[in-house]
Amino acid sequence: MDTRHEFIIHDKHKCIRCGTCVKICSEVINKSLLALMKRGFNTQVQTAFDRGLPSYCKDCGACIEECPVGALDWKQKK
Repeated sequence: MDTRHEFIIHDKHKCIRCGTCVKICSEVINKSLLALMKRGFNTQVQTAFDRGLPSYCKDCGACIEECPVGALDWKQKK
């Protein structure tokens, strides 16, 4: 579980690799912060160089709202 971000949790074990968060971030928000990395069974949703989400992601949250399984979630529920 990635808890580096001040407001967002990214639980990679819950992720089903649907790519919805990647698509929302790149096509709707125009930021391309998330990407599907590696191939096959090792595929993971990550940021570039696995640095974690930037601090300004707290203002958007579109990927969190669209995640069907809750792999991306707020640390404190709003």
